[in-house]
Amino acid sequence: MSQLALIGPGAIGATFAAVAQRAGVPDVLLCGRTPTGRITVRPDGGEPVALRGEVHTDPADVGPSDWVLLAVKAHHTEGARRWLAALCGPGTVVAVLQNGVEHEERVAPLAGSAEVLPTVVWCPAEASDRQTVRLRGTPELAVPDVPPASYWRACSNPVARGCARSRTSAPSCGAS
Repeated sequence: MSQLALIGPGAIGATFAAVAQRAGVPDVLLCGRTPTGRITVRPDGGEPVALRGEVHTDPADVGPSDWVLLAVKAHHTEGARRWLAALCGPGTVVAVLQNGVEHEERVAPLAGSAEVLPTVVWCPAEASDRQTVRLRGTPELAVPDVPPASYWRACSNPVARGCARSRTSAPSCGAS
């Protein structure tokens, strides 16, 4: 089982994949519609992060993940249905990195038994092309005061701090 999967490796998705990779998350599975080759996130004034692995384009090639970051535009949520079906299993948490409200109502019918966690995203990034993202500042995620978000808050930014969710024990975080 993959620890973290990302659906939608555009500017926001690639940025949070880079944050996770830099924090030491060992397995970030990139999932999208278009093969792109290697994606590089280039922070202004920082070292570029070349994402490991290429973008998977067929949901049949992946299996359940502990965490799924859904970073497609809200009007493309229905198009992520096959990805969510492949990546979500019992105990999966889907963090919705989209503009707007009603994340749970929009995503839960597509996520099976997975828990849906709405977020508020601030991500000053732009895609220069399919393989390059320019990051102009520090990305942030805010989560509501509901389970399973408690350990996200405990880590300040769970992806950036390398939090891991074990399927057999309580959530843990690598933050010190």
